[in-house]
Amino acid sequence: MTHILWFTGLSGSGKSTIADKLKRDFESEGKKVLILDGDVVREKLHKHLGFSREDIKENNRLIAELAKKEINNYDLIIIPVISPYIEDRKMAKEIIGDSFIEVFANRSIESCIKNDVKGLYKKVAESNPYESPKSADIELYTDKESVDESVKKINTFLRHEKELSLAKELSVLAGKKIMEYYKKEFRVENKVEGERTSQVTIADKEANEIIVTSLRKHFPDYGILTEEEVDNFERLNKKYIWIIDPLDGTKEFINGSDDFTVNIALVHNNRPILGVIYVPAKNELYYASKLNGAFVVKDGNKTKINVSNRNKTENMIVVHSKNHETKEFYDFIDRVKFKESIPAGSSVKGCRVATGEADVYLRYGPMNEWDVCAMNIIVEEAGGFMTDLKGTLIKYNQKVTLLQGFLVSNSKIHKELLKLI
Repeated sequence: MTHILWFTGLSGSGKSTIADKLKRDFESEGKKVLILDGDVVREKLHKHLGFSREDIKENNRLIAELAKKEINNYDLIIIPVISPYIEDRKMAKEIIGDSFIEVFANRSIESCIKNDVKGLYKKVAESNPYESPKSADIELYTDKESVDESVKKINTFLRHEKELSLAKELSVLAGKKIMEYYKKEFRVENKVEGERTSQVTIADKEANEIIVTSLRKHFPDYGILTEEEVDNFERLNKKYIWIIDPLDGTKEFINGSDDFTVNIALVHNNRPILGVIYVPAKNELYYASKLNGAFVVKDGNKTKINVSNRNKTENMIVVHSKNHETKEFYDFIDRVKFKESIPAGSSVKGCRVATGEADVYLRYGPMNEWDVCAMNIIVEEAGGFMTDLKGTLIKYNQKVTLLQGFLVSNSKIHKELLKLI
């Protein structure tokens, strides 16, 4: 699918410079790239338009229509255009459709004025104040990142956009299947995993079938590790590995609690590069990809999420398991005084840290890779941190998939918490 990158940002924020570098890189790989620079298009095709509110809207509309017409002729279309209004960027997305990717060149006004070689601030900035995107698909901090770093961030997003898009779609489809059985009668079976016994239902199995069948069809060369299938270890020789828990929090599901999720993650070099967590009973979708932040979709609205800034335990909230906590955990809570300790189910706990609703999630007992892999990257891309109880980053796609405890935090006092543990 052709991607259309709509670069928005203040004049002087680096949009055109990054677009040119991206074009050269793609063309060096034999790809066809079109740049529709907002100022160039205006000068050549829309010279009759000025900088009034309505003229800016019309210029954005015409550029979006032009990009849509060219979509089948290029591998990548890049549109560097200030497009200062949220409403106009939304219009452009509606015109272009699923190919639209919003890229925000985020730079301070002071820095942009220094780089404003076109002198557009005199024409635009005073009469048309810039409305920053709240949840751009890609956010570039162009006064802190080099051009190469910004291009790398875009390339990382594009490289795995197809995988992320499919993972989001499948998590929702699996969630809908799970909800067909929620709070209804169904058979509960016990299964043995090493020394542990867990429960499984028809909802677990059918959700797994939806996810795994599609992933194998679309990505036949990727390995798969899922809770609901016997592991044949072929995944250990694969470059990319899907790690899946089709119904995380089966006990919550059985007990009629809303805290159960669908977890899908993609791992490369033993670390997650994207993750999706869907909460079917609440219709909440959390997701993240490497270098591109973490987001939640609620009621059709996408919001970028970030961990809290709290850095004193007496002001911090701890989330913990409803069913699996140990004596060590409660001893820790007794020794370290937190503001509040809240029980929750499944990977919802990690999502609460990612959104800043909670600050710490501590687990002493064992868990499997599929329970936490998607959560790991969502927390990290939201600005948090996750390690084992010795402070080491967790490696995934291991032969032994059982983890012996971990700490998730907003990263502000992670090392201090580890010492207390």
